Amino acid sequence: MANACTQCPETFVSASQLRAHNFEYHSKSITASIKQDGELRDIEIERIDGTFTCPTCAASYQSKSAAKRHFQRETCTQTDQEGPILDVVTVPRALAVPCLPISDPPKVPATLDHDFAVLNALQQVHKSEEEKQKLLLMMEAFDLAPFALKDSSGIEFNALTHPANLANVSTSDSERHRVAHIPRKRRLLDSGSRQCSPAAVPGLESLMPITPYAKALSTRKFIELSSDMCELVNRDWTLHPQLRYACAQVFAGSILMNTQNNQAIIANTVEGYGRTRTTDAHREPFVSKKGIPCPTSLPPPSGSRYEDVWPTTIHYNDGDRLVIGTQSCNILVTSSLRLDKDEPASVGGSTMSFLLSGLKDSQATKIFLDEYSVESALRLAIDRTVWCISDRNYHAQLRQLRSKFHDGSTYHLCRASGYLTRAHTLQPYSLFTLANHDASHSGDGHSAAALFHDMSKSILEKGQDAVLEYASVLRVKERCSDKGRIGKSVQGIIERFSSDRRPIPVIGNEHLNESLVELAQLLSTYIASANVSVAACIKQIFES
Repeated sequence: MANACTQCPETFVSASQLRAHNFEYHSKSITASIKQDGELRDIEIERIDGTFTCPTCAASYQSKSAAKRHFQRETCTQTDQEGPILDVVTVPRALAVPCLPISDPPKVPATLDHDFAVLNALQQVHKSEEEKQKLLLMMEAFDLAPFALKDSSGIEFNALTHPANLANVSTSDSERHRVAHIPRKRRLLDSGSRQCSPAAVPGLESLMPITPYAKALSTRKFIELSSDMCELVNRDWTLHPQLRYACAQVFAGSILMNTQNNQAIIANTVEGYGRTRTTDAHREPFVSKKGIPCPTSLPPPSGSRYEDVWPTTIHYNDGDRLVIGTQSCNILVTSSLRLDKDEPASVGGSTMSFLLSGLKDSQATKIFLDEYSVESALRLAIDRTVWCISDRNYHAQLRQLRSKFHDGSTYHLCRASGYLTRAHTLQPYSLFTLANHDASHSGDGHSAAALFHDMSKSILEKGQDAVLEYASVLRVKERCSDKGRIGKSVQGIIERFSSDRRPIPVIGNEHLNESLVELAQLLSTYIASANVSVAACIKQIFES
């Protein structure tokens, strides 16, 4: 089985998860700094019977990271002796910004700041920037605040606790020594923009009195797109593939508002696409077959409201697409709802209800992000092991595609939905989810959709080794009309099998792709019909 561990029964969806598992649970040894005879010495500890055992206190750990934490914190050398009376000083909170790895070694600030106090309390100052930022986000999620402790000799320590506990921590009567907070540049979610309802966000205050959905919107918290977030969504995906998931999540549930005409929409569902061929086979084309430049969502060299982030409408033969473009990706809006007036929800690849037809419209459009989506995106951005946006409903994270089924990037889970539309009934149907529609029992199209569902399931499970089973295609054929176009298309796929009916590989199989593309085109009308029910459900949620 693909991605199966050779040393234990565990299996994994992706190769990266398997590598992480092997590193954690099957590493043969670990180097630890142990205090012996009053001196700190590096010794190598071997894994015995599946565990690392501390030679000082006999504590044992199965995972490599847990063992490293034990040795780095010198847990086994701590005593229960009562220490000196300590002063307690709180450190101002600031949300950590996700930062991709840098080569510079960590530096101790001249004046202790919030982030350093947290890392010092965890004894993790020596970690890489990526690991430190992950720890900072974790402490933020648990709402733990750092505080400084000083004994009578002036030696300072750091510890963490919930803010509610600080008032109960005993302190001496001596003067408190404060840990100075070093002012930093505006964070992705700074204290001034956190927890803002739409009515309190500059630029959205005019929307609330006129929107039919004030009650639903008042449950969300929004912030305007910041320069730091612009930098994040423009980072190269090549060495940081986790950004394909983070970039989509950033804009899920965001509000786009054209300040020229006060039109506004909420982008309920979006799909992320890489900017280059090597990162995504479905990237936005730059040049037509005749060598003529194509319309593009690439940000202009100057004149954009947000640096290298450009909302625009691109006109295609099959409709107008609302896209948010950056230098590294473009985000396609596939479900939206006008907020300034009562209109049906727009569900599908085309967005006719909110057009940014010219340069001035794009320049005038403000983008407000849902705080929930931003925080989710930050967690994705610092985790190199992620392979999806969420562990819920994998098929719903597959994009609305109708071609290149032989390419692995077709199956990237890069579709994200906002908090209000996170239920599967509120998300656009695709080839891969149409089989789950309530009307899937009727019509050749819904029957044929099961083929794409089963095929994508095989790819999510087996990756490059995914196959299309003869029995799966035959079941679809038996439910389809022999005379219909869909039935004939399915028959064409059956004819791709050899006489021994051996499973057909999917990835890299261009001949199979030709048949699948033909079938996918025939299912377009079924998807559009299913999305009518999605639009109705979205309206119901926002009006309730």
